[in-house]
Amino acid sequence: MTESRELALLEEIDSLRAVNQELRESISAAQQSSWWLRPRNLSVLLLVGFFALGVLNVQQKRRVQAEQIAAVTRSKSRTIPMLATPLEPGMIIRSDDVGLGPWATKDIVGDILLSEKHIVGRMVGNTIEPGTPIHASDLRRTPDAPPTDD
Repeated sequence: MTESRELALLEEIDSLRAVNQELRESISAAQQSSWWLRPRNLSVLLLVGFFALGVLNVQQKRRVQAEQIAAVTRSKSRTIPMLATPLEPGMIIRSDDVGLGPWATKDIVGDILLSEKHIVGRMVGNTIEPGTPIHASDLRRTPDAPPTDD
C-alpha cells in the first residue's frame, strides 16, 4: 500500500471516529430525554398510576357509602302517638282518640310528644289533624286537673 493511500485511510478512520462520537452523543442525549421509557422506570410509573387509581377508587367507595348511610338515616322513622280522630279545641283527649303511627326521625323536633301518658286526659288547645304529631303547645290542662310541672 502506498503512503498516500495509508494517509487517506487514516483520515477516513478519523472522520468515521468523529461521526461515531457524534452518534454516541446524540444517542446519549436521546436516552436522557426519554429516561422514563426504560423498563424499570415504566414499571415504577405503572405502579404509581395503579396506586393513584386505587386511592381514587377507595375515595369513591367511601363517598358512596356515606351517601347510603345518609339515605338510611333520612329514611328512618319512629312510631309516635298521633290522633286517630279529629278533635276541636276544648275537647278532652281519651285513650281511644290516640293511635300510633310512623314519623320520620329527622322531623321529630321541638315539642312533639312521644308518649301517650302525656297526651291522654289533656284538653285540645289548637285544632290537631289526625295522623300528625301532637305538639305540647297544642294541648292544655283540663280545668279540674291537679297542677302539673308544665
